[in-house]
Amino acid sequence: MAASLLGKGRSRLLQTALLVYLLKEDWSVFQTFLNRIIETSERQTCEVRVKRKEGTPLWVSLRGWGTEGPHGELQEVRLVLLDITERKSLEDPEPIREGSQR
Repeated sequence: MAASLLGKGRSRLLQTALLVYLLKEDWSVFQTFLNRIIETSERQTCEVRVKRKEGTPLWVSLRGWGTEGPHGELQEVRLVLLDITERKSLEDPEPIREGSQR
């Protein structure tokens, strides 16, 4: 799903930090989200804007959680991206633009 939303192949997406696709204005939201997962391994959610392959932004809901190894250590972080652009456009009819204030 994330690969099709971002217009990238799955294997390439797995080798790239998600931060590369986020609008800079949403980096701190993502960092807080990721830190909570790393600290607790519990499910977390946040809403951020990402850039598609052609550069147009879209809103996504990120759902993430950590998986733990045999000794309780964080083994990996798993993320699911859901396109919420339509819902966001109903909440705020102003089109999304890179650099717009939210």
